[in-house]
This record gives sequence, C-alpha cells and structure tokens, in this order.
Amino acid sequence: MAIIELVIIPGQPSRVVNLFCHPHHGGCGLFTQVQFSPGVYDYSHTCLNCGKTYVINVNLPPQGVALLPRQSVHAFGDESSYGDVIGYGLVVIHAHNLLAAEQLLSGLKRRYAVDPQAEFHCRIVFNGHQKRKSPWKNLSESQVLDFAEELILGLGRLPAAFVVGAVHRNEYPAELPAVGKVPASEMGTKQVAGMACWSALMTLRQNFGPDEIKFLSDPDRVKVPFFGRRIQAHTNYKLAFGEASQHILPEPFDEKDKPALLQAADLFAYTATHALTDKAARNKGRFERWYKISGPATGFWGVSDESVYSLQDPVQEIEGFEPSSSRLEARHAELIAA
Repeated sequence: MAIIELVIIPGQPSRVVNLFCHPHHGGCGLFTQVQFSPGVYDYSHTCLNCGKTYVINVNLPPQGVALLPRQSVHAFGDESSYGDVIGYGLVVIHAHNLLAAEQLLSGLKRRYAVDPQAEFHCRIVFNGHQKRKSPWKNLSESQVLDFAEELILGLGRLPAAFVVGAVHRNEYPAELPAVGKVPASEMGTKQVAGMACWSALMTLRQNFGPDEIKFLSDPDRVKVPFFGRRIQAHTNYKLAFGEASQHILPEPFDEKDKPALLQAADLFAYTATHALTDKAARNKGRFERWYKISGPATGFWGVSDESVYSLQDPVQEIEGFEPSSSRLEARHAELIAA
C-alpha cells in the first residue's frame, strides 16, 4: 500500500498541506494541495494521478510546525502452530486508536458476562476441558466463537491492520546444516516460529520505519537448541539486521500486567494457522471466515536447497536474499477470494 505523507506548505496557514503519494511506498509521486480543517480525524483522499484512494490520519499541529510525522503504531504479536503451518501474527493499531481497541476488548467481555481482567487465550477457550476451569466456563462454544468474531470485526473497523508471517512445515528443513564454524541446528516448531516473526516484521517494515513501530510480543520462555546453544524461544521474536537503528525489538513490560491486546494477537495468530493449514479443524469454517475478514498482509517463507545456507543466522540480513515461493500464497489467495 502506498503511503501518503502530509507536509506543511511553507508560508501558508497550517490547514493547507501537500499530499505526497510517495513512490518509495508504491505511490506515483504526485503532490496535491489540500485544505484541511485543524483537528484529529480520518480523511479519505483519491490520488488524481493513479486513482487510488487512501484514508489519511490527520493530526494537524500548531502553526509553524514544519513537518507532520506519521502516527506511530503498536504491533502486538504472538506465535501459533497447527497442522503443517507455523505462524506469527501481528495486530497493528495506530497509537491514537489504542484506547478504543482496549475498550473494545474489555467492553466485549462485560457484554458476555466475563471478568474484563480474564485472559482470552485460544488454547483454553477452544478446549472444552480447559474452558470448564476458566473464567469462560459459563459461555457455550457458540458464544465463544461469536465473541471472537466480534473482536476481529471490531478491530477491523477501528481500523486495525493484520500481518501474518508463516512457514509450511514441508517447505522448511528440519535441520540447517553446519557451515564453516557455525554448527548445525535443529529447526523445530519454536525455532521456525522465530523465522515467521522475522518475516511478519519485515512485512510491517515495508510501510513503517523502526522508530514508528512499538512492538509488543507475548513471551515464550521455553528453552530450545539453537546453533550450538540453548535460548529462550522468544529471543528470536525480533527483526535485527544492519544498523542498530533499523532493529525492531520487543518492548519490555511487566508480565504480571501484560498488555491486554496481546490477547487479540493470540486470536489472530491462532486463526491464521487454523485457516491456512490443510488439516481439518473443529470450526475451521469460522477460522477461514475470520481470516478473510482480517485480510492480512503476508510474509510466507519457502526455502529451496540453494537458499538454506543463507539462513544460518536468521537475524542477519542476507544481501539480495529472497525466500522461495510458498504454497501458502495460493492458500491465502483462495481464502481471501472465498
């Protein structure tokens, strides 16, 4: 998606701006003068040259400010796996919509007579035995599904954006071979989830700079083997390459007071893997519907024999490296077109 930047025209009142359809982000390069009223609101603009329509978050600064920076975003992330798909999902929310998103989640819980502090965790609420021991025990399976669908729909209307990085298990080696002094490494589900996170963040990075992204990831402290050492799985949930200024690292938070919207990331990641896999699943049709509703941006990994060598260190950028195409691309297109 092209990004349109708002620039205050020198010597003019702050309500007169240039809209720049930036070619580096897929735009056509056209400048268009538009007169805005001061305030914070969404403005729909159609580029006069390429004809694309964009919704712009307007937040006009006081007169005399030279540049209106784009709004920062909060990216809430979590991993999931099901069948032959390992994925990492991001729910991306503009900072000015953060409170509305939190209120949406807590308001839904109240409406379904659930404690607003109760955590919505898919592996609990979609598991009858575990649900019966949780704060969600009084909800029927149908009510839980309706709650989840309302959450996905509500986030989409904010709007929030969804990004999924995913790997098909059959397209990724179970072990990466040793290269030089770098030892071989097992690439199990949790190691591959780190690659899926890297891919999701790379996709998000195409539209936002590192300084515009506040990344919050649900931690996974299980220790896994990784190139001759043992690490906590979540230490690979990041994007790090080149200069340190280009890194996207998880923001620290008190795990006794986890950001509530990590629950939305849990739901989206769970939805994505259950929709993308060929494996049968209970209520699979609902997951496929939610996937279509979310309309996610994607980063799918396929790995050829020729490219395995370049994956020895997943946090380093390989100049010119492109993942091979994945069968998940066709599955995604099928789900969106359904």
